[in-house]
Amino acid sequence: MSRDFVHLHGRNVYSFDRDGVNMDDIQVIDYSRVAFGPSLPPRRKGKFVQVTDGETEYVVLAPYELATHHAVILDRFCVQHEVKGAWIRKPAEFRILEGAWAILGGGHFEIDEDARSLRLFGDSMAYGGFDRDGLKEKLAANRDFQGYSIRIG
Repeated sequence: MSRDFVHLHGRNVYSFDRDGVNMDDIQVIDYSRVAFGPSLPPRRKGKFVQVTDGETEYVVLAPYELATHHAVILDRFCVQHEVKGAWIRKPAEFRILEGAWAILGGGHFEIDEDARSLRLFGDSMAYGGFDRDGLKEKLAANRDFQGYSIRIG
């Protein structure tokens, strides 16, 4: 697997029950350092895709400076995780070709590290809306987002 990206918020949150909510594995991958290098701005906006391999859910963030289309994010993710995929219509549509994997959707994000806030909203024209069900709780359980104000929608 290539390592030219940073798992800024990438941590597995293992399944457990918190306040009656069954938490699934989730990993947040932020490609902001690919776009900005070491001078990472505390406030960033961009697009994200949500994918799963059937066991782990991935929320993959990329600032607008790196990805103008959700498909560009998905392509980068697939290459770096050795998941077979193909361009259907570049740069607007990329598909995963491995059966265990599914694209759950996509949207936009705003993160402010100083204010400790994360907002996920909107839809992807290529992949539709993301799976909002339980996402706020899963992200809040991620140790990198503990103490963050998380808004979905």
